[in-house]
Amino acid sequence: MYSQNGDYAFVTEETITDNQYYSVIYINGKKLDFPSVVTEGSKFFTGIYNMFYSVNNKLFFTATTRTAESYNDNVYEVFVDNISLGKTYNSIGRINYDRGLNLATFLAGRGKALYEVKVKF
Repeated sequence: MYSQNGDYAFVTEETITDNQYYSVIYINGKKLDFPSVVTEGSKFFTGIYNMFYSVNNKLFFTATTRTAESYNDNVYEVFVDNISLGKTYNSIGRINYDRGLNLATFLAGRGKALYEVKVKF
């Protein structure tokens, strides 16, 4: 994907073991460092999703920061420019981006609670 100023970003996987992989982001061919995350003990992403550039060139993405035995117990975080927004969720969905308002909205679940989250860029 490309930003308004021509930067490009993509996700790839790197090997942990013969059958385990982790996800990384490259921008303009340079690997991003793993950011500080809220999830204790997390050292890599097991998945990166919903990546896009905002109209003011901010890179938004969601990532799995801890994989659990039960899918419902996975932990996800939201990032803008490789900085965690500081909350963890067990699910994230219905992501929308309004270019005119430069606003992302999504639904997120944690435990038995459901949140409507807004991110202004």
